[in-house]
Amino acid sequence: MAELARSKQLNFVDAPVAGATIGAQKGTLIFMVGGQPTDLKAVEPILGNMGKTIVHIGANGSGVAAKICNNLLVAIR
Repeated sequence: MAELARSKQLNFVDAPVAGATIGAQKGTLIFMVGGQPTDLKAVEPILGNMGKTIVHIGANGSGVAAKICNNLLVAIR
């Protein structure tokens, strides 16, 4: 998706969340963001409305990879 976005001169970040429904209701979601730092800076105010913790994991796809790892850890707990 990031490559397709770039080919159309668009910016792209992946920003999966942790925190479930209660986190969404309370505005305390945790965002695991993959993408360029400048692209994250552009969407940070929007993400900040939904969550207090925004972590830049790395390049595009890194946020999704971190979310998958988080899900695996929760599943084996």
